[in-house]
Amino acid sequence: EGDIPYKNFYSPLPPLDTYWGAIAFKIVGVSIISPRILSSLTFSFLPTLIYKLGLKVMPKNYALLPSLLIIFLDVNIERLYFYTFFFLSLLLFLNFQQTKKKATLTFSGVICGIGFLVRPDIAIAFSLGYFVIYTITLTQKTKTNLLSHTKKYLPFVFGLFLPIGCLALWLAVNNIFSQYISNTLKSTYEVTKLYSLSPPRILDLIPTSINPLSILNWFTAFTYYL
Repeated sequence: EGDIPYKNFYSPLPPLDTYWGAIAFKIVGVSIISPRILSSLTFSFLPTLIYKLGLKVMPKNYALLPSLLIIFLDVNIERLYFYTFFFLSLLLFLNFQQTKKKATLTFSGVICGIGFLVRPDIAIAFSLGYFVIYTITLTQKTKTNLLSHTKKYLPFVFGLFLPIGCLALWLAVNNIFSQYISNTLKSTYEVTKLYSLSPPRILDLIPTSINPLSILNWFTAFTYYL
């Protein structure tokens, strides 16, 4: 009916999470299961992204293991669709280290920015990871000037702030900046606490049975404590 979140009704979630259902209705059709279908389809790309990322740090067979096991993740996977945005952004960011293509880095920033519209806390966490990569690549090149090295990563910053800028413009046009900031600061911790995965237990280092979920718990614990 044209109602706007934060203005016409209370919304504890970022705008894209609120409008995700509307996008699903446009693509899949108006149904109670449409958002779940769209979220599940989006999440289905995550195993491939995990595999591609794994190939950068481990042999092919080892990279295949986590990408297959994540399918058996014992969580409500359609609620985790936004991780596809962040892992795609990370893959593009790492590809830039090899290709040096500015378009790849810009697109990485755009995808991370889109993820910010769903989960700003996860976007900030990934951005801190990107800063670590930036710092490592800087220290590896002794003759690299700080300014010139920083300028190489400006396309990412530009891409990141494109969706965020659109969000700021939308908030300004609808005069809901204060409501958005208030709701976001209040709900981010609660959402993070509700949907974040807890660290693996030390006992998970010992598989309890031979099934995909038990092996996934073992692999997660092994990687975490390693």
